[in-house]
Amino acid sequence: MTRKIISQATDDELRAFADTIGVVLAPQTKKRDTIIDRIKVSWDKDYIEVGDSLADLAPTGIKNVLVVENEKLEEDGEKKVYIELQTSDAPGGDQPQFVQVNGRSILIPRGQRVQVAKKFVEALKNAVTEVYEPLRDGGVAVEPRKVARFPMAIFNSPAD
Repeated sequence: MTRKIISQATDDELRAFADTIGVVLAPQTKKRDTIIDRIKVSWDKDYIEVGDSLADLAPTGIKNVLVVENEKLEEDGEKKVYIELQTSDAPGGDQPQFVQVNGRSILIPRGQRVQVAKKFVEALKNAVTEVYEPLRDGGVAVEPRKVARFPMAIFNSPAD
């Protein structure tokens, strides 16, 4: 991990760091100052931590992170499925996704079909966010729409 002064971090680094500490930024949040303010609500330091390797992208203090590579993750005795996390044009939308369930942590690459334990898929499926749609008159819808935070495809085998 590399420490970087918040004011010197790129927008993509700020967004990726916000995601690792659990700060949810709406895709329409573009102002750098707004992103920094949201981070500072949960982070009281004048720097952020930027990962140098895939395992370094896990949140601070999380150890023994498994990096899913080469299409599969071996976990004895657990039901596994093949998934492909979609990439997006949002900042950090091509970075691996950190997932933790009951103390087990993994990083799942985006845009690649990989095999993971079903418990991680359930955690990803349960991660939803609410989106307020813009109205034609310039306002915003009163009722939010629930959207999957991590869009993915689920397969039965590696070649479906």
